[in-house]
Amino acid sequence: MTTDTKTLSKQETAADTSPAKVAVTVTVDDDETDPEYKYSKGLKDGQRFERRVTKASRKVAKAVALGFDVYLERRDRSAGKKRDGALRDVAKNVSKATGEALKEISEVPYDLALAFDTKGTRKLTKQVIRSLAVPLPFLR
Repeated sequence: MTTDTKTLSKQETAADTSPAKVAVTVTVDDDETDPEYKYSKGLKDGQRFERRVTKASRKVAKAVALGFDVYLERRDRSAGKKRDGALRDVAKNVSKATGEALKEISEVPYDLALAFDTKGTRKLTKQVIRSLAVPLPFLR
């Protein structure tokens, strides 16, 4: 993570024509890797995998909770607006809540792909492809 400080020029009102200098701190997150953790020899891939799968699972749980929150909010609004409104609008409310939950869940497959992208799985993939390349010449 890097921090850059830049000076920006800002024009004041018409009465005061001198430009004022404003210091702005911009923080840029360079890497999306895991923070530095300490691992025992040979256990790094397993622990990274576990952490990434856990984060993806947490994202799913939060999305489901968001979906229920949206549904209950819309249900209460429908019930307050008209007689039997919660029952009349159940399909609309459920579909809206499901859509909101799916928006949040949509990143989970990528998170799981990152979890499986370890040194060990790359080595294993290479070995499998090399072993298939001999009997199947079109893979060369």
